[in-house]
Amino acid sequence: MLGHQAVEQLSDLLQKLSDQLYQLRKLQEDCGTDDLRLREEKVAVGLELAAQYLPTLDQPTMMSAEKRTGFRGFSRNDPLKAMEKERGQLHKELARIRELPLYAEREQRAGAAGIYTLKLQEAQQLLEPWEQECKRFESLDGFLELLEIGYDTPAFSERWWQPDYWRHWAAGDRICESLGLADFGDDVLPAWEKVRSSRDQWRKEVADWVEKKNQVHEIVRKHDESSYRLDNLERLYLEECQKRLAEHLSKADVGLLRSWSGGDHGLEMGLQRLTAIAAKQAYFQDIAKNGLPPLIHDLQQRQAAVMQKLEKLRRPKKQYLEVGNPVGNLGQKLEALSQRRHKLQSANLRVRRFDDYGGWQATSTEAWWGAFFAGASVPLWAPGVYAWSQQHSEPERILSAAAEPFSDFSSTGDIS
Repeated sequence: MLGHQAVEQLSDLLQKLSDQLYQLRKLQEDCGTDDLRLREEKVAVGLELAAQYLPTLDQPTMMSAEKRTGFRGFSRNDPLKAMEKERGQLHKELARIRELPLYAEREQRAGAAGIYTLKLQEAQQLLEPWEQECKRFESLDGFLELLEIGYDTPAFSERWWQPDYWRHWAAGDRICESLGLADFGDDVLPAWEKVRSSRDQWRKEVADWVEKKNQVHEIVRKHDESSYRLDNLERLYLEECQKRLAEHLSKADVGLLRSWSGGDHGLEMGLQRLTAIAAKQAYFQDIAKNGLPPLIHDLQQRQAAVMQKLEKLRRPKKQYLEVGNPVGNLGQKLEALSQRRHKLQSANLRVRRFDDYGGWQATSTEAWWGAFFAGASVPLWAPGVYAWSQQHSEPERILSAAAEPFSDFSSTGDIS
């Protein structure tokens, strides 16, 4: 094979490598998205379970929930006592706020016809003409820049040999002409300063009345928050307790929880689903963290090797030299990789869609993997799940999968 022919083959191969890398990175990103979605689903299922264990917040129900879950947070830190203490604090806080003039006179001060509201409207009306007068200067092209550098004042430091000196001079002349004034320093600046000082005075007036209104709004906000919490204290504490219990359930031994469930079918189904979600997470994490990164790294190395080879073969002296086959069997391997990637995508879809939680008596992550792939091959790019399947699958399935070892795609010997 001649050099220019090898260049064509390598260019085509480089494109295929780039396409494969893009697809594998996308696949890794999708697995991460699945993991996040399942994490949210796991939280939701945990809360549903916690609500079954703890439907109300009273001493008998809390003790029953502890007995059936192994959770000890309620007996160690009694939420009922904490709730009554907070109830008293909220009553005191609301009484204190209601005695404050800012709250008691909130309508007279910050209502639609309140004194602060009217004063603010008046200040805004008086500010507006000065804003317009200042805008007549400040909207001119270059005016603010000339102010910043101190043009035509003792602070102006530019010298005649600097290009910006002449640009700023021209801007100053243009501004004087637009305003109908003779000189920037003697006429424009004093005229602007006169309206600016009045504008800033009324801006401060507006800001002061806004601050006064905000103080009223803030005290009203504190009152409303405390009032809402007091009115909903039992529900809020129940939700907090259920959340703490759900966190415990997500880490507890499901086998023990089932043995303590007393044959409650609703609880058992929720526990089944909780462990299945954890197993799905473990599967997608295995691919994203263990299966795909080595493969992506390997293809990146191959990509770099192909680019280096291309650079050499594109030299004029190599165009018509005999160079041999520069790609080896990498093209066939990339084709096999594509097929394996499609198998992984199908497996991911299988796991993603699995919802037969009541049809299996699985209580562990590994047992759920068996349920996900019942009658199907585990993908090699989930190495942890695949290793488990080799110990729990039929011998003929193991031999079939072993015919395509992962190490086929971890050697970089084809490109030199």
